[in-house]
Amino acid sequence: MKLKISSATAKLIQEVADKDPEKEIAGILVKENGNVIFYELEDGGNEKNAIFNAERYLESVLNDTLVGLVHSHTKTSEMAFSEQDLAQIQFSPYPWLLFLANNPEPTYLYHDGVDYESDPLRAFSEKVPQCVRY
Repeated sequence: MKLKISSATAKLIQEVADKDPEKEIAGILVKENGNVIFYELEDGGNEKNAIFNAERYLESVLNDTLVGLVHSHTKTSEMAFSEQDLAQIQFSPYPWLLFLANNPEPTYLYHDGVDYESDPLRAFSEKVPQCVRY
């Protein structure tokens, strides 16, 4: 596993996912001052927020501080990456963390992303996501 997050960060992300269990969340994990910080990419229908979130994401990529992507599924979904998730993961060099809203278990799914430096390049379907307990 390339990325480890603290129990406190995992609990925070779970709380954000549980806030509105009928909707999915998206966020980024950024390394700041040696700590991994979670930022929810929620725009709330506000264009200024959406622009700020896009800038935060791009800034973290440019500054090489982006360490992971966070996603959640609604409470009626499964704790599994969907086909749409996997279609995006296959192009991502960043780890993905999937949370499930109202999940009674303190767990999330983890996928390392694609290692573009490996030879030969491994397809996403060859990698099995890990279930991580926090």
